[in-house]
Amino acid sequence: MKNDIHDIREKKGFVHIGQIIHNILTNTTIKNAPVLVQIWEVWSNAVGKNISDNAKPAAFKGNTLLVYVSSSVWLNEIQFLKKDLIQKVNLSLGNNILEDIKFKIGPV
Repeated sequence: MKNDIHDIREKKGFVHIGQIIHNILTNTTIKNAPVLVQIWEVWSNAVGKNISDNAKPAAFKGNTLLVYVSSSVWLNEIQFLKKDLIQKVNLSLGNNILEDIKFKIGPV
């Protein structure tokens, strides 16, 4: 990949950021991106509107989902719903890929 960027720079003088991003994405395997996309697609229906308005999937690694919540109140409350949310999301996905959820205050 380093050579790809160097080759582009030699040919054009400047490298457009879009080309750099394209090279990185085509040369990098993002293993869990498809799972996160699937979770995003089912999230609202699986967890319900109230939770969905205040908590959003942010990342997926291994079998753990990171969910951003809107406030410390939601962070505390949603901890009690963790097992139920895991079951609902897995049921919506049609498999048991999700084993744990970590919650963090962040952009919703």
